[in-house]
Amino acid sequence: MKKTIIQVCIIASLFLFLLPPANAACPLGYTRMPTETPYVYGPYGTIYVESSPPGAVIYVNGANHGHAPATITNLYPGTYTIKAELAGFEDYITTTTISGPTRSPVYFTMVPDNTSNGLYVISTPQGATVFLDGALKGVPPLMLSSTAPGSHAVLVRLSGYDDWNSTVIVPQGGTRTVAVVLTGKDTSVIRGINVSSKPSGAKVLLDSAGKGVTPVSLNNIAAGIHILEIEYSGYKPWKSTVTVPETGIQEVSVNLTHEHAHMPGWIAVFPSPGNASVTLDGDYVGRTPVNNSLNLEEIPPGEHIVVLVLPGYHPSAKKITVSPNLVSMVNATLDPVSGFGTQGSLSITSDPAGATVLVDNQSRGVSPVTADDIAAGDHKIAVRMEGYEEYSVSILVSPGGTRNVTAILIPVTPTLHAPVFPFSALCALCIIGILILKKHR
Repeated sequence: MKKTIIQVCIIASLFLFLLPPANAACPLGYTRMPTETPYVYGPYGTIYVESSPPGAVIYVNGANHGHAPATITNLYPGTYTIKAELAGFEDYITTTTISGPTRSPVYFTMVPDNTSNGLYVISTPQGATVFLDGALKGVPPLMLSSTAPGSHAVLVRLSGYDDWNSTVIVPQGGTRTVAVVLTGKDTSVIRGINVSSKPSGAKVLLDSAGKGVTPVSLNNIAAGIHILEIEYSGYKPWKSTVTVPETGIQEVSVNLTHEHAHMPGWIAVFPSPGNASVTLDGDYVGRTPVNNSLNLEEIPPGEHIVVLVLPGYHPSAKKITVSPNLVSMVNATLDPVSGFGTQGSLSITSDPAGATVLVDNQSRGVSPVTADDIAAGDHKIAVRMEGYEEYSVSILVSPGGTRNVTAILIPVTPTLHAPVFPFSALCALCIIGILILKKHR
């Protein structure tokens, strides 16, 4: 019996000798549970920044990333400070958080800086040139900062269109925004607007340009939607959209009402799709966020005209009455223009390549892949590959444009297995001990 016990002790000692220590390398077939180490995502996050008006200089954590709209890539998880600067507007500062391979969109409207002077000019169509007091200043959208307060002659010129001339008053300590709608040259067709008011002698403005006093005939006006304004001291300003026909004269007669002081109201603009430019009574007021509303504050009570413009879609004009201390809602669904321009393209690549690409849950092949038949609007992109985490992002596709998406795929963390070697060895030790005991009985 003593001999048997000695043999068992020798076998147990041999087993303990062969068993690797906790900090030793594991033998083949044995997977040791590692110490818990948090997985740190790589620099795969993205921030997309868009300002209204566009062109603001974007800083992320103090680093200059150019003019908005801007896309900042290769970001580690964490909180980032975004600052936007634009002459004539107050600096905008906000923060956003990146958690792993995510895309964080940041949309905001710049607030005019009332401590200085400025003139902001936009035009439809684009590509025109702006002259201020006879001096060439550039191509809109254009911010003319430090413009002296008072009256200035503004000329907007584009080949194939009539010149836009107007006297614009820049306020003392503030920014004046001018939205210009150019009219095409067409002398073969007679069309226009006859404007009368009661009382007569009221000032008439068409698309923010002065046109004389009532009664007045405005000839050679381009067909389409225009903003007509009538002003008379002691009376409420009258503003409305006027649709000029392809041929003929549009008659407009207005009964002005006496001015009364009221508290301001608000306007909330809900468009579909988003990213549309918005003008209020002919003045540019911002761009609608995606899946959200553009909120306009301190709006005088009375009738106002809200116009939404988005490339590839028909403009939408809404007449709305603002009441004191109330929010007026504007719901506008933009209708796409038939034919070319109602679709855009998506160009999708991945690292590594060969991943399955889905657009709105519909397979589009493997990366790299280009899809040219994507309807304008918001779309969900998913990129999948076995052994990697799924990459997903929401993308706004513009009519006639191409959006590029680069998906950096992250390997899936391997599953850790519990060790089996010590348990097997223990079972073997028990069997050997039993055999030895039977042999010596």
